[in-house]
Amino acid sequence: ARHLDEAQLEYLLCQLAESITGRSRVPITVTVEGQNELPVEVKIALYRIAQESLNNMVKHAQARQAEVNLRCGPEQVVLSVKDDGNGFDVSAARHDSLGL
Repeated sequence: ARHLDEAQLEYLLCQLAESITGRSRVPITVTVEGQNELPVEVKIALYRIAQESLNNMVKHAQARQAEVNLRCGPEQVVLSVKDDGNGFDVSAARHDSLGL
């Protein structure tokens, strides 16, 4: 995980998207707006969140496309991961499990 510490988050997200697209054939668009020097632990957490979200998309969503958006401002960073998959019924989600 040493390369996670040193690389820019934009680069890491693009590499992640390329890797997942390569194995799943689901095209993933990565968009980054602004720049922010993030603490290493925040950068790694954002990368891992994107990684888990995209892996779940491949496993469960039957999506045809996905997008990862990272918006960096002086006071906040917003990461969103969206896909056109089949979704799920929020009211039927178990409250004792770790996922959504």
